[in-house]
Amino acid sequence: MPPLKRLFRISFALLFTVVLFNLVLYFLISDKTRQNKLYEEGENTASSQQIYMQQIVGKIAALSIHHHFSEEQFANQLTYLREATESFRSGQNELRRTVGQIKRNPAEAVLLERADTAYQELYRQAVALLEHPQKNSNEWSDAGRLYAASAVYLPAMKELHDQLRADEVSSEERIEHMNRAIIISLIGCLIYLIVLVIAPIFRQSARNYEKLQRSLEEVRKTEALLQDSERKYRYLFEYNPMPMWIFDRATLRFREVNHMAVQHYGYSAEEFGQMTILEIRPGQDHERVLGLTRDEREPGHARQQGQWVHHKKNGQAIFVEIISHPIEYDERPAMLILAKDVTRHIELQNELVEEKIAHQREIARATVMVQEKERNEIGRELHDNVNQILTSVKLHLEFMGQTEADREKHRLASVGMVSTVIQEIRRLSRSLVPHTLNDVGLLLAIGDLTENLNLLGTVRFRFEYDGLDEDKLPAGLKLTLLRIIQEQTTNILKYAKATEARTELVQQGDSLRLLVADNGIGFNPTDHRNGIGLTNIMNRADIYNGKLSLQAAPGMGCRLEVAFSLEKVRRLKRQPAADLGA
Repeated sequence: MPPLKRLFRISFALLFTVVLFNLVLYFLISDKTRQNKLYEEGENTASSQQIYMQQIVGKIAALSIHHHFSEEQFANQLTYLREATESFRSGQNELRRTVGQIKRNPAEAVLLERADTAYQELYRQAVALLEHPQKNSNEWSDAGRLYAASAVYLPAMKELHDQLRADEVSSEERIEHMNRAIIISLIGCLIYLIVLVIAPIFRQSARNYEKLQRSLEEVRKTEALLQDSERKYRYLFEYNPMPMWIFDRATLRFREVNHMAVQHYGYSAEEFGQMTILEIRPGQDHERVLGLTRDEREPGHARQQGQWVHHKKNGQAIFVEIISHPIEYDERPAMLILAKDVTRHIELQNELVEEKIAHQREIARATVMVQEKERNEIGRELHDNVNQILTSVKLHLEFMGQTEADREKHRLASVGMVSTVIQEIRRLSRSLVPHTLNDVGLLLAIGDLTENLNLLGTVRFRFEYDGLDEDKLPAGLKLTLLRIIQEQTTNILKYAKATEARTELVQQGDSLRLLVADNGIGFNPTDHRNGIGLTNIMNRADIYNGKLSLQAAPGMGCRLEVAFSLEKVRRLKRQPAADLGA
C-alpha cells in the first residue's frame, strides 16, 4: 500500500476514534449534569425541610409554654402553623421524588427512609394537635412524641443533605475529568493534523518559491498594463465631448463625473459628489429610475435607455438620450452613464410638427372655403335660374291641352308636380345658402332655424344665449357655428329619438362656448367616433382651434360642447372668405 494512502487511512481511523470517544464523553457528561441538578434540588429540599421542622416544633413549643396569647394572636399562630405543616408535607413529597430519580445510589434511599419514618410521626402529631386546637389546652403541653420524632428527623435529614452534597461534589469531579479528557484528545488530534499538514507545506515551499517569483513578475507586468489601461480610460472618460458619470447602484450617489458633465449641468465636481442621480430628475421619473437601477444584468452589457428629462443647476429642463453600462467600481455595483443632449433636436421636431399642423389647418380652411363657395353658387343657380324656368313651365302648362277635359287634367297634374319641385328646390336652397347670416345675423339665423325645426313637431328645440357680442365675431366663425348647429340638430332628428333639445351660445371674455344637448337614447361615443356627421363637426371646429367635448351614453342622451378662444381666432392669418350673401 502506498505510504500516502496508508497515512490517510491511519488519519481517518484516528479522527473517527477521537470523534467516537468525544461523543461517549459528551453523553456521560450530559447524564452527570442531570444527576448534579437532582443532587442540588435534593440539597435545597433537605435544607428547607429542616427549616420547616424547626418552625413547626418552635411554634408548638411556644403554644405549650405561653398561655397569654389573645384570641387573634392564637388564631394567627395556628394559621402560620397549618401553612408550615402543609409546606413541610409538600417538601417531603418533593424530596421523595428527587431521591427516587437519583440512579443507583442506595445511601440516599436508606437515609431518606429513616427520615421518612420520623416524618410520618411528626406529621401525624402535628395534624393531631391542629385538628381540635383550643387556647391554653393541656394538649399543647403534651408534645413529647413530636419532640422525640423531630430529634430523629433532623439528624437523618442532615445526613441526607451531607450525602447529597458529597455525591454532587464527586459527580462534578468526574465531569471535570471528562472535560479534560475531551480537551486532551482534541489537542492531540489537532497537533497530529497540524504536523500532517505542515510537513508537506515545508517540503513544497522550496519548490513554490521559484514559481512565486515568476508569478510576482507576471503580476507586476499585469499591473503595469492595468495602469496603462486605466490611464487611457480616464482620458476617454474625462475628455469625452458628452457628459458622463458613474453612480453607485445601491446609494444612487455620483461617484465620478467628467469635465463635460460639470460644464453642461452647472454643478461642480464636489457638488455632484454630494448628490444622487434623482436630484437631476423630475419627481415623476423617480420610480422609473429606481426600477432601472434594480436591473440585475451582469457587467459588460450596455443598454440604450431612451429619452429622459434632466434638470440643470439653474433649473432649466433638458432632454437627453441615456446609454447605461453596468460596471464594478471600487468593488461595488455601479453604472456608467453617457448622456447626449437632444433638446434642440426635439425643439426642431416640435416646430416642424407645429408647421405641419398649421399647414393642414390652412388646407382645411381652404377646403371649407371652397365648399361654401360651391354651395353658394349652387344655391344661387337653383334659386335664380332653375326656379324661374320651372315657374315659366308651370304658367305654360296651365293653358295647354287638346280638349277641355284633357287640358284640365294635365293642368292640374302639372301644377301639382311643379309646385312640389319648386318647394323642394327652395328647401334645398335654404339648406345650402345661409342667407339669413347677411340678412339678420347669427342669433336670428339660429332662432329661425330653431323655429323651423319646431314646426316639424317631433322634437321641442330651445335656443339660449348669453353675453354674445356678434359684431366682433369673424364671419367665418359665425358660419362655422351655424353649420355645427345644423349638423348636430340633423343628427338629433335622425337618430336621437329625443323629445327635447337645447342649443346654448355663451361668451365670457375671450371664451366662446357652444352647447347642443338632447334627452334622446344616446350612444357609445367610441362606436361613432368616425361617423361622417361627427367628423364634419370636428373638422369645422379644428379650423378655428376649437376644443370639442362629447358626452354620451346609451339611455343618457348626448351633450356636444365646442369651446373657442377668440384670441386664437383673431391670430389666425387667414379667414375663410366664403360668399355669405343670399
